[in-house]
Amino acid sequence: MRWTDCLVSAALTLCLVGCGRGPEKVELKVFHAGSLSASFRALEAEFEARYPSVDVRREAYGSAAAIRQVTELGRPADVVASADCRLLQRLMIDAEPKWADDYTVFARSSMVIAYADGADPISPDNWRQALREGAGRVGMSNPNLDPCGYRALFCVYLAGGDGLFEKLILDHSNLSVTVEDGVAAIQVPEGVRYRGRLFMRPKETGLLPLLELGAIDYLFIYRSVARQHGLHFLELPDEVNLGRQSLAGRYGRVWVRQFCDKPGRSALIEAGPILYGVTVPRGAPHPRLGGEFIRLLLSEAGRDILEEFGPSPLSLAEKKSSGEDD
Repeated sequence: MRWTDCLVSAALTLCLVGCGRGPEKVELKVFHAGSLSASFRALEAEFEARYPSVDVRREAYGSAAAIRQVTELGRPADVVASADCRLLQRLMIDAEPKWADDYTVFARSSMVIAYADGADPISPDNWRQALREGAGRVGMSNPNLDPCGYRALFCVYLAGGDGLFEKLILDHSNLSVTVEDGVAAIQVPEGVRYRGRLFMRPKETGLLPLLELGAIDYLFIYRSVARQHGLHFLELPDEVNLGRQSLAGRYGRVWVRQFCDKPGRSALIEAGPILYGVTVPRGAPHPRLGGEFIRLLLSEAGRDILEEFGPSPLSLAEKKSSGEDD
């Protein structure tokens, strides 16, 4: 650098300090599932307190859409977190080109049915019949963009063979289902449409205002999100709620074929326990800081944040059963 350039640089630094601006902060970009908004907001505050020179910039999407910010739109990110860890494997690690080298499973959840104040009461004994017979308007997120959307379909199908899936889903959408050798494959078109008493938004948190205003009566959503927002909700049986790793074999009797990779290309997704994953993408602008953000997430402080805001942090036994190291 020439000495004149040094003088200019020094003068600029003095000017910034004199004006009280100081050096600009490093921006840490985090794309994450909408259901992580509350916990990652608290994690952001904790991280910025520990790293005052860093400004965490979060953006919430449906998990597939969050990943596509990097893989299709080419946007730089330091951390990507998904409500379905398998999406990170398929869309980033197994992809060509490869967008990430590995991921970490850090939390779990289950599905519930949240209901509005004025909705007809539902209980563990009558919810199947109530939804089958048209008790009210039902919200689900887009299964092509958000794992909560295809998990809602899994729940309805796993609930039993009493016509619930046909009456609630097939009669009010352009979806279809085929069954072969005891395994069901739900076909979700590229231009998925819900109608009648089914309502859809890109991610599950986008349906919360409709529930709070009474525009919909029921909403399939993660238990952690329902708790965060103080919603009334009905716990679903373990055989249906996708919350038990020990029931993975039962859940795996149903699959969804969705369009979330690239336009015109579909993928099969097997129903399974709800496990959240996080990664630092290849080419991250600040990979070391991205790694520090994940280390905070996995730390005792991060676990405390997840305990308060959800989803639930994994126990050591659950980490081992999901293939994660201690």
